[in-house]
Amino acid sequence: MLILSSLKTKLPLNKTTFLKHGLNYTIIKKEAADFADAFDIVLRPPLLLKNCLPIPIKLVYNEDSNGNCG
Repeated sequence: MLILSSLKTKLPLNKTTFLKHGLNYTIIKKEAADFADAFDIVLRPPLLLKNCLPIPIKLVYNEDSNGNCG
């Protein structure tokens, strides 16, 4: 419960923050919710893709519902 309280009070609103752990980063963002004094804490963990196929794979990033590319 202490971690959630800390995230609510210390994270800036609508600003992307990165949490480094080892060689990876997790993206954290606090967004306003539909209710007063409520927030959505969005965690985007790292994604690791490995190609074990005998042909190359092409990866294309599309725009998400917030209009962000990535």
